[in-house]
Amino acid sequence: MALNTTVIGTGYPVVFLHGLALDMTSMQAWYEPLLSNQPVQRIYIDLPGMGGSPVLPLAQANSDDILRLVQRTIHELIGHREYAVVGHSYGGYLTLALAYQDVTVQQIFTTCPAFTAIGDQRILASRPALVAAPVDYREHPKQAKAYQKMSAVISPTTWQAYQAQILPGIRRCDKSFIHTLQREQSKYYRLSFETALQAASLSQSQTMLLGRSDNQVGFEEQLAFMQRQPHGTVGLFDRAGHNLPLEQPALLAAYFREFLRSFG
Repeated sequence: MALNTTVIGTGYPVVFLHGLALDMTSMQAWYEPLLSNQPVQRIYIDLPGMGGSPVLPLAQANSDDILRLVQRTIHELIGHREYAVVGHSYGGYLTLALAYQDVTVQQIFTTCPAFTAIGDQRILASRPALVAAPVDYREHPKQAKAYQKMSAVISPTTWQAYQAQILPGIRRCDKSFIHTLQREQSKYYRLSFETALQAASLSQSQTMLLGRSDNQVGFEEQLAFMQRQPHGTVGLFDRAGHNLPLEQPALLAAYFREFLRSFG
């Protein structure tokens, strides 16, 4: 099975992995403006059942097989060259796994990465959202609830970004496949080597950005993990939740530009 990919530019390969039930639209919106003049080959991948990628059969609807498929896709495109990976949420979970397994991964950059797959085992933040300004939801009233639930900063700016960057992926994903992947209390969503990954000390240069108000994957476990990493940079943002790239785009850009310097 082939995953849908978009390759832009030439140079050092950087792979982008989006969050669960999203697609490459979000990653392109966040990172393309920062990379247009960089000697970087951007490889955007739609995960199975999301964006333009087909679903996997039931026997392969698990994170281990998704990881293998992503890794195979990468090496079909770039061979066994060294490369970097950028991931958000579930894509961040897979990014950490790639760094753990693949010696050709040299740098990783994650935003709000999932760290513990099973939801009721996560340490989640519980803080009220900051309503920075009134928002008109009349154009997409059905999507407003999901936006409000996941947002730390509610404003016309973040709502517009959510509509442009998040909603396209939500609309295109195969929701039945997402439920299948998370079946049996996320038993198959969990990587088989998650415990070893969580205890690992990765050799790669890595940057991780977290939100104090992240009520989807939390931040405490990830912060403890980063404190053990020999080449880690971490940003913990007060006014950010799981939609951190929408809520703190300037900080995301600053950390990402610094991350690019590690390619030298």
